Amino acid sequence: MAHILRTLASLISIYTMLCFVRIFLTWFPAVAYSQFGRILASICDPYLNAFRRFRFLRFSSFDFTPAIAICVLIGFSTILSNIAVAGTITVGYILAITVNLIWSVFSSVTGFIIIILIIRLLVLIFSRRYNPLWEQMDRTLSPIVFKLTGIFSRKQKPYKTALIISIITAGIIYLALKMIFRILIAMLISLPF
Repeated sequence: MAHILRTLASLISIYTMLCFVRIFLTWFPAVAYSQFGRILASICDPYLNAFRRFRFLRFSSFDFTPAIAICVLIGFSTILSNIAVAGTITVGYILAITVNLIWSVFSSVTGFIIIILIIRLLVLIFSRRYNPLWEQMDRTLSPIVFKLTGIFSRKQKPYKTALIISIITAGIIYLALKMIFRILIAMLISLPF
């Protein structure tokens, strides 16, 4: 039985890598529409498209559905591998792995957003030239920035001030949730069933 579970975990890991390559190739249309890209799309897109139904995973021009799809595959592979090694697994352990995957996605997305906000703030401070790229970036970031700023004040702030408040707020939320998730994962792992 352990051999079957390890084989399944390996197959899921290979499929995960194929999905990751497929996602990466979408950034390069010439390769994505090549014969290799079309074969890869026929293998991976049915799975990846299942997650695109969840609209709440898309925020403005950011689409986090591929990250969730990859994390689900990694979670299944991890669970199967651990069952193969340990022989048994508890519900608490499966829940802990699930919560850890959720935290991984959330922390990656939050970290990405914080880095983008910091870069935008630095460009706003040090560059005086107009650039359509930053205007597009501002259209994408504005809902996030003003939602985070709105936590502390209903009054609209200047964009630079709103960026600073958003960076600080996102950092505080990130640290608070990191502690909560660590405690929750430890509690789930220690469940006797």
